[in-house]
Amino acid sequence: MNITLEGIGKRFNNREWVIKNLNYSFEQNKTYAITGANGSGKSTLTKIISGINLPSSGSVHYESNGKPLDSDQFYKHLTYAAPYLDLIEELTLKELLHFHFQFKKIQEGYSLNDLMHKMYLEDSKNKYISNFSSGMKQRLKLGLALFSQASVTLLDEPTSNMDEQGVSWYSEQIASVAGSRILIIASNQAYEYGITDLIIDLN
Repeated sequence: MNITLEGIGKRFNNREWVIKNLNYSFEQNKTYAITGANGSGKSTLTKIISGINLPSSGSVHYESNGKPLDSDQFYKHLTYAAPYLDLIEELTLKELLHFHFQFKKIQEGYSLNDLMHKMYLEDSKNKYISNFSSGMKQRLKLGLALFSQASVTLLDEPTSNMDEQGVSWYSEQIASVAGSRILIIASNQAYEYGITDLIIDLN
């Protein structure tokens, strides 16, 4: 998988440009950080790369196995975790995992029980997501993104709402998947993207 940004720009209120004329290529199996102060466009850029938002100018091109990939098919290759993406809180953890993995394949060698254990959530399998703490929800979001088979994973503010133990857990898991997919981490915290190959500084 490769992703190419050509002349990407995004503006709001028809006049305020957050990103302007950005050209960049993301290459298979490399890890990237998108950095910058609050308001610099990190989340905006990840949403454009994912296809959630369209750019105001320019275009995003996807390539899989050397062939162009239609943008409306890119979601099949993508996992994404961010504080603003919601979980289905009316489901229990066990129900949510069964639902999620109807659409994505779990990483080879893992079962759902393995995944719950790896996220330290095995004692909460019958608990409704609405009753999870904010840190548990974030660990679940990251687990779904990192332990699903994917060619591209986007993480925006990945340790939001996580305590020191959660940050340590994140660091271990991110190291285990780096190099196996395009991994893009949007953050202004160096400890969240320390393993990256390349940094895009939107400042």
